Amino acid sequence: MLRMILAALFAALFVLSLNGCDFERPFANDAVISEISTSFKSGDTTYEVDATDITATMPNANTIKLYDETKELLATITLHTDTPPAPVMPQPEPEPVGEGTAKIISTGIIVTTPGMNDISISLDQDMSELERLYGSAIPGDLANTLRFNNPRFGKIEIRLDGSKKVSRIYIRDPKYKSDKGVGIGSTRDSFNAAYGMPIRTTEKIDFYAIVPGSIILIVTYNNNLATLVTLASI
Repeated sequence: MLRMILAALFAALFVLSLNGCDFERPFANDAVISEISTSFKSGDTTYEVDATDITATMPNANTIKLYDETKELLATITLHTDTPPAPVMPQPEPEPVGEGTAKIISTGIIVTTPGMNDISISLDQDMSELERLYGSAIPGDLANTLRFNNPRFGKIEIRLDGSKKVSRIYIRDPKYKSDKGVGIGSTRDSFNAAYGMPIRTTEKIDFYAIVPGSIILIVTYNNNLATLVTLASI
């Protein structure tokens, strides 16, 4: 009977030590509880209890087994926890990433994408510089044009002059808009409102002076809607 009382007492000491009391903390799976002593009274008799050489094992996270120095099992304790699981905090939704912009500016085009470096092509830019930035060009769909195999550019093609510099930039992608808000799909009237009356006009093509004496904007229409916008050096 006394052994069972001692086993229960040692179990209590062991559990207390697991919960951070000022006892020597046993190791997880095979620990000897030592240097722990206490006393208890039964009737008029006081018992001194020494925990030396009581071995505790944890075969799993919820079970403790206590053995004496002869390896005889003294007690088995099943641990229960009423601690609720930590609440799962909702994670904030990531900020939406914008689509960026693709612009027609007076000297070329520029594409801005969040989290990436801008890419651009300018009139009179040396072809060797463009290939250093964007890799080798491949033949474009239009006659005597080249394009770069970079999906961020979209439907953009270029033509070179005799010095291997960009002399024309052909834009067929509706994502490109000028700083005046017009581009592929815009009406002829919209271009006229944005750039004034063309310096030259044909049935399907209008020419606008962007930088007088230097750069023109050529717009090709089909059913009064722009299908090709060309920046050209003159």
